[in-house]
Amino acid sequence: MRIAIVTETFLPKVDGIVNTLCRLLEHLDKRGHQSIMFAPQGAPSVYARTPIIQPLSLPFPLYPELKLGTPFAHLEKYLNEFQPDIIHVVNPVSMGLAGTHYARSNDIPLVASYHTDIPGYTSRYGVAFMTDIIWNYFRWIHNQADLNLCPSRHTLKELE
Repeated sequence: MRIAIVTETFLPKVDGIVNTLCRLLEHLDKRGHQSIMFAPQGAPSVYARTPIIQPLSLPFPLYPELKLGTPFAHLEKYLNEFQPDIIHVVNPVSMGLAGTHYARSNDIPLVASYHTDIPGYTSRYGVAFMTDIIWNYFRWIHNQADLNLCPSRHTLKELE
């Protein structure tokens, strides 16, 4: 199987999402699947034999350690060459939009995974007025997926 993964976070950042992605890439490699990953700049160029493409990324103003790939990331060239059987967008916020668009435009099955309560962070960062807007966006993007994954029942309830 040929799997394209579009993630908003990866190494050198270390968190639960990154740990999950590392295990996923290792698992895919051990089972002989081919994969490609799109991640923010600063990531290694390869992990578990998966090439990692790093489109233009900008620091998130409220959390500068986090770099976000742009929603206008030029993934098409790489995806056209790779010919994925499935696209997985991980915690889709910005670059995940490009992966979602490509999957829907090319009739490729789309998996989305929801890991982080980003709407919950809005009050912490003084932008609580954005909570409903962010939930509406997440609802819209996750409703486009053929399958949604969540790491826990609690997270699933949040997304529902």
